[in-house]
Amino acid sequence: MFLAKRFRARRTLSLAVAGTLIASGTLLAAASAGAVETYPRPLNGTVAISGHGYGHGHGMSQWGAYGAATQGLTWQQILGFYYPGTALANLGNPTIRVRLDAVGSGTLHVYSTAGLRLAGNALPTAGISQYRAWTLSTGRLQIDALSSAGWRSYTSSASPAVFSSSSGLVPVMLANGTQRAYRGSIYANWASSTSVTPVNVLPMESYLRAVVPAEMPASWQGNALRAQAVAARSYAGYDRAHAPAGRTWDTCDTTSCQMYSGIPAEYATSDAAVAATAGQTLTYGGTPAFTQFGSANGGWTAAGSQPYLPAKADPYDGAIPNSANSWTTSITVAAIQGQWPSIGTYSQLRILSRDGHGQWGGRVLTAAIDGSAGSVTVSGATIRSAFGLKSEWFVPTNSGPSSDPYGVVDSTRTAPGAVTATGWAIDPDTSAPIMVQMYVDGRTNAVTWA
Repeated sequence: MFLAKRFRARRTLSLAVAGTLIASGTLLAAASAGAVETYPRPLNGTVAISGHGYGHGHGMSQWGAYGAATQGLTWQQILGFYYPGTALANLGNPTIRVRLDAVGSGTLHVYSTAGLRLAGNALPTAGISQYRAWTLSTGRLQIDALSSAGWRSYTSSASPAVFSSSSGLVPVMLANGTQRAYRGSIYANWASSTSVTPVNVLPMESYLRAVVPAEMPASWQGNALRAQAVAARSYAGYDRAHAPAGRTWDTCDTTSCQMYSGIPAEYATSDAAVAATAGQTLTYGGTPAFTQFGSANGGWTAAGSQPYLPAKADPYDGAIPNSANSWTTSITVAAIQGQWPSIGTYSQLRILSRDGHGQWGGRVLTAAIDGSAGSVTVSGATIRSAFGLKSEWFVPTNSGPSSDPYGVVDSTRTAPGAVTATGWAIDPDTSAPIMVQMYVDGRTNAVTWA
């Protein structure tokens, strides 16, 4: 247990431990994964939050790859650090099928362009500005053409209706009404009587030209871009190898898979990174590796679902200061109550468990949100999603406009003539060391700093 007390000249945290000996106590400023942390409702109604990392933390940190590259690591060394135990292999240049969520699923609109084809047959383009494909209840697709006279029926097609062009580029309408060109072919797949599934089918190396700069700034160091190219190729190869039978696509164009934005995303520097690593992919045990990556891990990778995605300290993430490695934000009490109205009036947050890696004990695994009417237990990922936090690695840093110090005794151990306590302490009003006063069996024993 602990009691926070204020003094005019200084602020001291008093902690009590049980013991059979009257001796000196020691407190270390180190959090543990198993200690329950309690953060009372702030008086000002706003919970200040500090955090580390941006994303799930599995696999390669993109900011870490950038930091490693600036310190002289090659792309092979970067990949070896983030995916230990994997091996490089040559994938070649297979076809990849990309579901285009940016296009939407209602009707596919294809803009008229020189050499436009449907199922390999030339389409008329003179006086035609667009073609559209929409589904019929029969499982076929209706193809219409737009001219100055309006939309007219052109033909019907079995699914999929395949659009291509002699230039290798197909311009389509996005869901927001703008135009974007893609390499390869555009497939309109019958999905239901009211929707199509638009899919871009193209060579893997062409696909990567738009993925790498969409995932990592094309201005970053060359070896970071090369590492990203191999990670992206491997990720897509894994998706391709694990696509269920009968599905019309392998991967998608959003962060649920990998960002893919077609021709407008391409840059010469990222093109060079793709070319320099052509065909190179990561495998584990001879099969495609699941090469997850994210913006930043905050200094520790998070354990993933594969042996080559371990939790480990990352000296490269944060080597280049950035707002993804360390960040601050705030959450209002009203937002907490709105998210979980069953708790009534919010009273406190209890962090029940962390993963044990890094500052504050690492990423939040489980937490309880208490109120006047009850409590809910949620995961750190749920809190992150509910309030748009950058990661699950966070800690509240206030409990009012001028908040009391707080802390936790994580463990104690005894030795002849001594009781040693290990835990952590925070004074939200200062970044300076905090004085901690130890009690053993109710009697003052030691004052130390954390």
